[in-house]
Amino acid sequence: MADVWGKPYHVVIKVENRQCRMLKKFASLGLRHLQVADIRRSRSGSAKHLIELNPNQVKKIPKDLISAPQGKAERKPSMWFERKGCEVCNAILSRDAFLISGKSMEEHTIISCQ
Repeated sequence: MADVWGKPYHVVIKVENRQCRMLKKFASLGLRHLQVADIRRSRSGSAKHLIELNPNQVKKIPKDLISAPQGKAERKPSMWFERKGCEVCNAILSRDAFLISGKSMEEHTIISCQ
């Protein structure tokens, strides 16, 4: 059998995540169907989420929620948001995996590609 452990895998996962603080916060602001460009572990141990936003969504974000200046992820407005990671984010980050893209579909459902 070939050595499969050294090769990367591309996985698409649909998750119902009722613990996600980021989805709850964005839903409370009336923001749904968000694009997640990246998730990384911060130095403090929490999870940093790079979220792509359209200009109308940007206007709804309180300044105190943003953990880093606005930038661009592949020419789309994006911002870093930092929160304590939920089980899903922590599982991704603890397994040497990384997020390629993600999209919130419903209030508690997200599709992520890893």
